[in-house]
Amino acid sequence: MNRRCGPRILSLLFAALFLLSACAGGGNTPSDTAGTQPPGETDAAPDAVSGTEDAAPYHDSVPALDFGGDTLTFCVQKWVAYEMNVEESTGETTNDAIYDRNRMMENRFRVVIDEIAVDDPGHDKQLEFIRDSLIAGDNGFDVAAVLVYKAGDLVLENWFMPWETVPYVELDNPWWVAKINDAFTVRDTLYTAVSDLCVTSMQFTYAYLFNQKLATDYHVENLYDAVDEGRWTLDYLYGLTKDLYADTNGNGTRDEEDTYGLLTDLNTSLNCYFSTSDQPIIGVTDDGLKVMLDTEKALGIYEKVNRIFNESGGVFSISHGQKGYVYDDKYRLFKSDSFLLMPVRLYALYDELSDMTSDFGIVPFPKYDEAQKQYLSSSLDNYSVLCVPASVEDAGMVGALIEALSCESKNSVMPAFYETALQHRYSRDSRSAKMLDIIMDGRTYDLCVLYTSAAGGIKNFMSIGIRDQKSFASFYAANENTYEKAARELYDKLSALGNPAAADTENQ
Repeated sequence: MNRRCGPRILSLLFAALFLLSACAGGGNTPSDTAGTQPPGETDAAPDAVSGTEDAAPYHDSVPALDFGGDTLTFCVQKWVAYEMNVEESTGETTNDAIYDRNRMMENRFRVVIDEIAVDDPGHDKQLEFIRDSLIAGDNGFDVAAVLVYKAGDLVLENWFMPWETVPYVELDNPWWVAKINDAFTVRDTLYTAVSDLCVTSMQFTYAYLFNQKLATDYHVENLYDAVDEGRWTLDYLYGLTKDLYADTNGNGTRDEEDTYGLLTDLNTSLNCYFSTSDQPIIGVTDDGLKVMLDTEKALGIYEKVNRIFNESGGVFSISHGQKGYVYDDKYRLFKSDSFLLMPVRLYALYDELSDMTSDFGIVPFPKYDEAQKQYLSSSLDNYSVLCVPASVEDAGMVGALIEALSCESKNSVMPAFYETALQHRYSRDSRSAKMLDIIMDGRTYDLCVLYTSAAGGIKNFMSIGIRDQKSFASFYAANENTYEKAARELYDKLSALGNPAAADTENQ
C-alpha cells in the first residue's frame, strides 16, 4: 500500500526503563539519547493504573482480516519513534514487548508495520512534512503520531478524519485513554486520539520529587503521610519551603550552591497548577467553548502559586535562556543535595536522575486545598496524539491495526513497563509505587493544550504571569478579549470541519 520508508529508526532506549506503576508542552524535548520510555496507560476504571494482577487478557473485536502484505506506515517524530515501532529484539523487556506486539500484528493480519521518522528537534518539520505529503496526495503514511501542542494546527486545516468514523475503532475500549479523548472531543467529534500506543502521555506526566537526605536533615515530616492524609496542598508547600534557605557556601549571595526548599523551572511546570488544582482553562459547553479563568478560584490558585515562587525565601528558580541556564540544568542542580523539592516530568527519573546518589521520594502535585477530593496530575504538552489523514487509502486497515495494536499494548507492553518499573531502582522505596498510582489515576487534560496557537496561548497564562511577576487582575484584563475571541473562533473552525466548502477554503 504505502511506500516503505528508509531504514527504520532503531530505538536504543529501552535499556533503562522507568517506574510507572501505571500502564503509565511548546514544551522542552528530552534529549535524543533518552532511554526507552516508560509506563503505559490503563483505563479499566477511568484511567486506572494497571498492575500485575492476574487478569484475563483483553481481547479486541477486530475480525479475521488479511491485508495481503500491505504496509501500515506511521509518521512519527524521530525522538519518540519507539512508541510505534522498534527495529529488533534486544533482550530488554520493554523493547521486546513492543517488537513482539508488532510482529504479532504483522502475522495476524499479513501486514508490514513501518514508520517515517522525521528528525524534528524544533517540532515544526513534521508538520511541514505532513502538509507537503497530503497536499501532494502521495499517501506516504497512514497514521501520524503528532505532538499534541502542534496537532491542533493540522486539525483546523481539515486534514484528518474523525476517529468516530474510522472502521473497527471502539473508543470506549479500555486501551483508549478516555480522559484525554473526552477532553479533546468537541461537538461529539474527535480528530486526535490517544491509546496505549502513546506512552509519552504517561512519560511526560508531572510529579514532585523530594530529597530524602535533606528531608531527614531538616526534620521534614514524612511527605507520604501528608499526601495520604490529604494535607499536601499549595499552602502546605509554601509553609514547608518559604524559610528553608541556608547560605551553604558562605559567600553572602543567594546562588545555586546554597540550600533551598524548592528548585523549579519557570517554564512548563508552572502551567500544571490550574489543572492540578481542578480548575479548567477552556471548557466545552452546549453553546461553544468558554474561557474558565474569570473565577475567584482561578484567582486564588494564581495567588497561591505566585506566593510560592515570588514571595518565598526558600525557592531557587531557573528559566530557560535566562542567566545562562538551560532547562535541563535543574536536574544537575537537584543531584547536588541542595534542594528539598523539585517538580519534574516522570521521564527524568530514568533519563536524568538515574545516577543520583541520594534517594528521592515521589509525590503528586499538591492540591489547591484540603477540600479538593483528589490529587490531580498534568502532562507536558508534547506527548503524542494519533491522527488519520482524511485521504487515507484504506481506513479499514488503519482502524483494524490501531485497535488491535492498542489492545495488545495494554496486554503486553504496559505490564512490561510496570514490572520493569517495580524491579527498577528508579522507584526507590515501597511507598513511591502507591504515589505513582495516585499520580496516574489523577491525570487531567485541557483542550487549550491541543489548540495552543488557536486558543491564543492561554495555556501559558500561569507560566508567563508568574515568571514576569504580573498580577492576575492586570494580566487577565490585558488578555481577556484575546482569549474570548480565540475561543469563539476556535469553536467556529471546529464546527466547520468536515464541510467540503470549508476544506477547499482552508487547503487551497
